[in-house]
Amino acid sequence: MRHEVQWQNCPREDAGEHAWTVVGTPPRGRLSVVCISHNLTGAMVHFWNNRTIGCLGEQCDPCSKGRAKFWEGYLAALRDGTLDRLIVRITEKIGGQINQFLKDRKTIRGARMQFDRPSRSPNGRIRLIIDDGLADVPEKITEPPMRPLLLHIWRFTNLATVEQDPQKRFDVQEVLVPVSTNGHARKPK
Repeated sequence: MRHEVQWQNCPREDAGEHAWTVVGTPPRGRLSVVCISHNLTGAMVHFWNNRTIGCLGEQCDPCSKGRAKFWEGYLAALRDGTLDRLIVRITEKIGGQINQFLKDRKTIRGARMQFDRPSRSPNGRIRLIIDDGLADVPEKITEPPMRPLLLHIWRFTNLATVEQDPQKRFDVQEVLVPVSTNGHARKPK
């Protein structure tokens, strides 16, 4: 049996289409994105074992240990300039601002958003600026299956397979952003 390398002149047509990086607002600088989600996806979460995980309610280990839970939202976006595919983590306050935008526009797809922290502190207040108008986002650029993706990130693999569409695959590179400088969850205000 003879083995040969299968040389190609270009990558697969969908190369990179399924790779997503989870990001939060950086302490310095600005995160500028164009949304490709139509709506927010959010859940009550805990900061547990140095990472964020979804709250499972009655069967939730962090809840049984008295850990605070808080709302965290997520939206799929393209980084302005580089077109990197991102899952942007947002706070409840920013989610409220985005919901106000949704009431007027009915979608956040195409919205240009800029996130920054005026205090330049890793846990400082986040400021959101949403530009007027919507950018044209080609229909072939679709958001990932957010719920199965988040279940995968939170390592709830038994739940992720229930919601996972077998036709969709994804690869996630999680960029951990600490909730507080001392590693503990902050209680929501």
